Amino acid sequence: AGVAGLACARELRRAGLKVAVVEARDRVGGRVWTPDGRDWGAAWVHGDTNSPLAALAREAGRKCEVVSARGNPWTAPSLLSGVAAVWRNGRRATDAELAHAATMYAAALRLATKGADEKDATTPLGPALRRMAALSNPLVRAHAGLISCWMGAHVDELQLREFKNSTGFADERWGDHAGPHSHVQGGMASVLAPLLKGTTAPLLNFEAVRVEATSSEASVFGKDGRVARAKACVCTLPLGVLQARAVAFSPPLAKAQEAAIDRPSTWAGTTFEIARSSSGQHRGDAAGTWIFRGDSNARRSDGRSSDAATRSPRNIRVAAAAES
Repeated sequence: AGVAGLACARELRRAGLKVAVVEARDRVGGRVWTPDGRDWGAAWVHGDTNSPLAALAREAGRKCEVVSARGNPWTAPSLLSGVAAVWRNGRRATDAELAHAATMYAAALRLATKGADEKDATTPLGPALRRMAALSNPLVRAHAGLISCWMGAHVDELQLREFKNSTGFADERWGDHAGPHSHVQGGMASVLAPLLKGTTAPLLNFEAVRVEATSSEASVFGKDGRVARAKACVCTLPLGVLQARAVAFSPPLAKAQEAAIDRPSTWAGTTFEIARSSSGQHRGDAAGTWIFRGDSNARRSDGRSSDAATRSPRNIRVAAAAES
């Protein structure tokens, strides 16, 4: 159970229900993993005003340590200094180049969405953006690619009208909470303590392979033969597990649920596309791809180590590359 599962369990307990949590790993937390005080998974509180994560940190007696007071670093490469490196043609892009690209991108976004209204409810953002001359600049395309990253969908799946009046600048919230973007003092795992308070010990190393539900009972079958039974089951499995069909459901999931599971997700892998080629085909893990890695060595898109990539506050390096 990650934070979603643990938060769900806490709310059910508060409602007076008995709850059992099953987890495939030997630990809870999911993407929240902080060995030796370093976050190797989820690490950010994106805006600490009215943020549930910030509230959990306060419950745990931890402060939110400000990394960027100006905006979300992951939607504005100009804010990434000290956290990530942006590469182009074998050299690191300067802050001035990134700032100039941000201005060009902001203008392109405003022009692409100008005049959008209700009739554009099904009009995708991607084609309108690609018609903008500024998108010929690879660093501008890098900015545009961050839309896909942050929204969890390709720009061709995003509604044009939703970006009307967007500035494209670093201080835009992009669905984040207001306030500084921060790390949790001592690591993100601190937020798990309030969620686990008062809970029955989770069943660890319980790898679910099948979930069966009837009108009166739900059963979760483990790979090792164990079975957990209750009146109902709430599933908070990772998207990758669902996409791999590692867990069977009886009765089967609805077609709409299956379609949602199979929808490409930018966070499902280690890379995401910045732009399409002129032929419309996706570029793979090539020079036009930003690369996010949760290990101690930043890598350029050609696989070589990138010594100029800076170390983040959590000692995790993140590298990015822009195509020539």
